[in-house]
Amino acid sequence: MWELKIFENENTSEKFSELTKDTVFYRLHSQLLMEQTHLHKKVDLLKQEKKKLQEDLVLLKHHLKDLNVICKDQEEETSNLKTQQQQVGCRSTQLQPELEQDTAQHESHLQKELLQQEPPAEPHPQQITDS
Repeated sequence: MWELKIFENENTSEKFSELTKDTVFYRLHSQLLMEQTHLHKKVDLLKQEKKKLQEDLVLLKHHLKDLNVICKDQEEETSNLKTQQQQVGCRSTQLQPELEQDTAQHESHLQKELLQQEPPAEPHPQQITDS
């Protein structure tokens, strides 16, 4: 009987040990499944974020292309304005002597006209006393 009891104890101990191992295994398995589920959710979120960032990148590239066109147009316009300004400066420099010559001729002409006019009549002496 005593042997039977020892055998039962050994058998029970083995079963208990096996059950303990199974319990630990299922706990670890359950924990791993939860972590896997969490990681899948995180991967899904990262995929969504990546998709949104790629869409933003496409939009930014489009805007950059538009801005480059605008900048190129502005540079051309600025270059054209500088060229026009330089042309006006050159033209002004060329016209300055002409303007000075015309002004001198006009003044000379006015002086000749003034000299050709009759001098004003002298007032009558009685008109001076009446004033």
